[in-house]
Amino acid sequence: MTTEAAQLQFAAEFTLFIASLAALAVTALRPDLLFRRPLGRVAFAGGSVALATAAFLHGSLLLDTADDPLLVALRGSGILLLGGSLLRWAGPVNGRLLAATGVVGLAIAEVLTVYGDAPTGDAVRGIGALVFGIALVIVARQAIAARVATATAGVVLLVITTLAIALSVVIADNVADEAARRYGARGETEAQTISGTSDDAEAEATLLARTFGPRLDQLRQLAAGSGDPAELEAAEQSIRQLLVFYRTEFLRDPFSGPLMVVGPSTGTSLTDIDATRVVQTELAGSAVVAEVLRTRLVASDVAVVGDQVLAMGAAPVTDPETAEFLGVVVVTSRVDEQLLDSRVIDPASVEQELGLAVADRSRVYASAGRQPSLATNLRLASDSLREGERRTAVDGDRFVVAVPVFDDGGEPFLAIAVSVPEARIDAIRQDLFRLLFIAALGAALVTMILAGYAGNHIGAGLDTLTAAAAELRSGRLTARARLETEDELGVLATTFNQMAVSIESMTDDLRSAADDEAALRARLEGVVGGMGEALVAVDDRGRITDFNAAAEELIGVPARDAIGRSIDAVCRITGPDDVDLTSRFVQPVVDSWSEAAEVVPLQGAPVPVAVSAGPLRGAAGVLTGAVFVLRDVRREREIEQMKTEFIANVSHELRTPLTPVKGYADILSKRELPTDKVQQFATEILNGATQLERVTDQLVQFATFAAGRLQLQAEPVTARDLLDALVDRWTGRIPGSHQLTRRIARGTPPALVDRRYVDRALDELIDNAVKYSPDGGRIRVSAEVHENGHGPTLMISVDDQGVGIDPERREAIFDDFAQGDGSATRRFGGLGLGLGLVNRIVRAHGGELVCDSTPGRGTTVRILLPLGTADVGDDDA
Repeated sequence: MTTEAAQLQFAAEFTLFIASLAALAVTALRPDLLFRRPLGRVAFAGGSVALATAAFLHGSLLLDTADDPLLVALRGSGILLLGGSLLRWAGPVNGRLLAATGVVGLAIAEVLTVYGDAPTGDAVRGIGALVFGIALVIVARQAIAARVATATAGVVLLVITTLAIALSVVIADNVADEAARRYGARGETEAQTISGTSDDAEAEATLLARTFGPRLDQLRQLAAGSGDPAELEAAEQSIRQLLVFYRTEFLRDPFSGPLMVVGPSTGTSLTDIDATRVVQTELAGSAVVAEVLRTRLVASDVAVVGDQVLAMGAAPVTDPETAEFLGVVVVTSRVDEQLLDSRVIDPASVEQELGLAVADRSRVYASAGRQPSLATNLRLASDSLREGERRTAVDGDRFVVAVPVFDDGGEPFLAIAVSVPEARIDAIRQDLFRLLFIAALGAALVTMILAGYAGNHIGAGLDTLTAAAAELRSGRLTARARLETEDELGVLATTFNQMAVSIESMTDDLRSAADDEAALRARLEGVVGGMGEALVAVDDRGRITDFNAAAEELIGVPARDAIGRSIDAVCRITGPDDVDLTSRFVQPVVDSWSEAAEVVPLQGAPVPVAVSAGPLRGAAGVLTGAVFVLRDVRREREIEQMKTEFIANVSHELRTPLTPVKGYADILSKRELPTDKVQQFATEILNGATQLERVTDQLVQFATFAAGRLQLQAEPVTARDLLDALVDRWTGRIPGSHQLTRRIARGTPPALVDRRYVDRALDELIDNAVKYSPDGGRIRVSAEVHENGHGPTLMISVDDQGVGIDPERREAIFDDFAQGDGSATRRFGGLGLGLGLVNRIVRAHGGELVCDSTPGRGTTVRILLPLGTADVGDDDA
């Protein structure tokens, strides 16, 4: 069984065990809460005992087979008894429904278990037991003793389940770690055995080198590699016979590989047995041979040669008389299946199912005993060689440990994989789980018994206190608890009686104080909520405690999201030169202060505000927080900007005509000029005065209209009269580059209007058309009847071919002091009152002002005036 399966089984059985104990506790302490007759109580208790016994046996792994006949019999009888007892249930209806649901869940779990799906059965069993326990909690709410028992059951379930699962994880990890250490040590032993084999080969090589005394001449001739071929062949034959003789008579290693003689230059080599050219070449060029050739000392090594692993020992051969170096002899021992079999099949070993393998990153060179998959051996060997340390894995039913084998340079080049049956580790883990679960279930049983006793003891005293409290609640303030014990319940009863006395004497004062406080709080909340300025109050840690509606609108955050957070979490506040002032709203406010600032919401544009801050102190003068009032000054700034622009515009508009008036008047006063010049200058002075008069008239008209003193004197006026008079007035005033035309649709009726103000409105429109058509062009005035959905109207249109109006400015051009360009370097002058006056005049007549414009192509302004009741005229185009 895996750790996860054991944990799931324990959680399910322990939940069922606790729920069954809780059912027994409720039945014993307050049986009247569940059933009115003994038969139902006996069946309920019997079913709980059966389920608790089965849960204990299976949860503690005393019976570790889920479909054991005894377990099936206990669970089946318990489910039947509980289901039958529910027919006589007298508790709450919702509790009965939950209990029935839990019993059905237990039945389904049993069916799943019997049919072989134990994990799913455990999960369903745990859920069913939990639902059954919730039903008991609902019932236990009616009695203190039962509530203590069920509450204790819940706490025990939570605590012991958590601890048991945590400990099971620790146990599983420790067992796995111990197995890894144990079998890792076995792997290290095998690695040392292989290294020891190379030491044995080194000793054999030393002995073999000494046996070459009688054949030094042949070895010398072989090392020279030249001479008579027949003699050279005889020398080779003599040396090979010596190698065969040594293997037969002296070499005791049953796993020995080729014996080799290598000349001083490695150009010549002989082996005693047939070896492939690859093996012979790699042996002759191996690191151990190279070391002997370099140092003239014996050496040993374990290396991969061809497709096999060899333990090698090498020794130099020298002439004892002349100390002449004649070559190197090499003795090898195979690390193969035969060697590994000898390590695995050991009658004295208890690990008869052990498996060994020698591998590197790409292949397994030898193996013995039962093995995991080839992929697992290669993966673990690769990981072990890469990390240079032990690696473990589970492959099917085998637990595998791989340890690296290091060369003389400390680098890993081979790995030993040791594998054993996973069942051996599972058995150890199961034994530990069994002890853990038995202890947990036993502790739960003892805890539940003690909890039931304590709940019954406490419940009796609490019943007395409950009765006295009920009398007190009903208004009988003279009620007292008659309970005399020396424990906490006695102290509680004494305290309760003292409290009753205090309540009796303080009731009137408390009611009066509560009424006053409620009234004050309601009044304060009304004042704060109705403030036009944003109010933000914080506590001594800078967390928002009050956030009125104006603050919500200003900062753009609902009060429910702002309260409880610091102000820097809902917005940022900056002062002049973009200095961050947010920290001042979080730090304690000791003295009142005021500051001009900007509120930067999380979303939206910054808002200029005037901030006033003051500390909040408690009754003892202790600083408890601060209050901030933020007044929105956007309107004040707009008015200030409008005033500045208005003064600049008025100054510009007055100075522009005054300059030529003053200049020409100065010339006329100081010089004698011809009559034509005097006439020209006088005309210019008159034009300037006329312009000044127009500016002054605009200001007066604006003041009149703004004060609401616009009084109309309506009379029937035909469109022809209006437009003919308009053309006559402007024919001599517009520059020659402009052409003013008029058009009146046939049958256009007269309208009831104030002729003075309509003429003034049309003059403003013509003046704008001329001013904003600096390159000249046609200006057309037209009149026709228009249906706007509210009846027929007189529509007078003024079209120009000027610079046009930007779309974003089109809605604002009819406002007072509105300019297409408000900068001091604007191209076109004016106070920005012309279209504002037109708009006021049209609105006063009940009409509508409409503008269509395309930048660079011109503008059309339409005045829509209600038609009067006069007779229809005969105007024509």
